[in-house]
Amino acid sequence: MNQRMEVVNIKRVLDEKMEAGMNKYLFFRAVVWFICIYNVLLGIIFNCPESIVINFTKTVLSYDGTTSTAMMFTVKLLGVYMIFFGAAMGLAAWNPVKNRAILTVGAIFLVLRALQRVLQADQLQTAFGITPERNWMFIGLLVFFAVAVLVFRLKLQAELKNSAQS
Repeated sequence: MNQRMEVVNIKRVLDEKMEAGMNKYLFFRAVVWFICIYNVLLGIIFNCPESIVINFTKTVLSYDGTTSTAMMFTVKLLGVYMIFFGAAMGLAAWNPVKNRAILTVGAIFLVLRALQRVLQADQLQTAFGITPERNWMFIGLLVFFAVAVLVFRLKLQAELKNSAQS
């Protein structure tokens, strides 16, 4: 029982030290907050009535293709996943020390999304009219965010190790 209390106290002290040093990670936290807000908002929009979704995809995403009931269902399903991912990234941005594992999962997810866009570039162009230039720009953004999130995670891990050794 005494050892358990000591471990809990050490963990609390380490968490407090890490939280105190979070100001030096403002850029990384801002990146994670951006990922959170972008995904939650887009997910909410994708779950709005069909007319709003169609207007948004035409205006913002430059999609002017046809829609079907199956496609709208898929868009709404994608929206739910986006809300979930955004909320998870929000937890990581809010308390990166306690939720640092989410950063690893988020970075992996972003890399997989970039890889998916590389491998399915022809399908994206055929189905949605996404030009190769626009696709590569988005791939670059995904890779940037993935690297930033991963670097943040590694910096937190290094600081946690240093704090434990002090």
